[in-house]
Amino acid sequence: MTKRRPTFMVLLAGLGAAVGCSDGSEVNIGNTQSLGGKLSDYAATWDGYAEAYTFPPSSSDHIHLVIAADGTGSMQVGSDPLLPAATDPDVGYPPNAPADPNAVIGGVMSGLAGGVLYPLHASQVQTNRIQIGLKPHDYYAGWCALQTSYQVFNGWTGPDMVPNYVYSCLPGGGGGESLDTNPPQCNVQIDAPDGSYTQQPVDCGKYALCLGRVCDCNETSCSSSPAMPADATPPQYPTELDAALDSSGTSMTGTLNLDGMRITVHLQRQ
Repeated sequence: MTKRRPTFMVLLAGLGAAVGCSDGSEVNIGNTQSLGGKLSDYAATWDGYAEAYTFPPSSSDHIHLVIAADGTGSMQVGSDPLLPAATDPDVGYPPNAPADPNAVIGGVMSGLAGGVLYPLHASQVQTNRIQIGLKPHDYYAGWCALQTSYQVFNGWTGPDMVPNYVYSCLPGGGGGESLDTNPPQCNVQIDAPDGSYTQQPVDCGKYALCLGRVCDCNETSCSSSPAMPADATPPQYPTELDAALDSSGTSMTGTLNLDGMRITVHLQRQ
């Protein structure tokens, strides 16, 4: 008489793999990606602060961050209300900015400042950390978009002395300012290849911003500087936010690499 082998042990083993642990909880063996491994894990509105650092002009440490599932979004720092949109390309921005070019260049142009929404650039996730590129000069993005791009003579290059031209939001590459007058007076110097030049009056606020190269101009238009290649990664941007979620996904801690400093930031999901 032929004996048959029992098969119930094999069936039970297969059932055990399907139902999971002995406590009855299910295990999804097809999902091995932990929290924080994809951009959508960070999609939320976040509020928090910068540790031992404040943002001008309000001297507030507040950070407000909005991230969409695809990594786009915005960051707002400080406690200042949003500035009105730029409307006049012939004067500086914001309208009450200092007329002294040195004061402007040493102020908000060197870091993030309150009053604007900074777009998030090239967001990506690396080893369960979100990395986001930021450009401080996006403070002037709307103003730069209003500018006319000028082709400016910039000297000679090579042994054959070929005229070199660059693009700028000023019609010239030099000039000067008289800040002791009321109102201050500024002039841009327009050089020609034959050595001649002319002087053209210009608003001191605009003169300061263009001289400080907050705008990056090409043959047709101007935008906030620097112009970044399409494949640029967050560490290549002037400012980078690098942060990780906690185990619950409700808070995020990281660093803001800002103007040569690494500032610790703490953010809470709203």
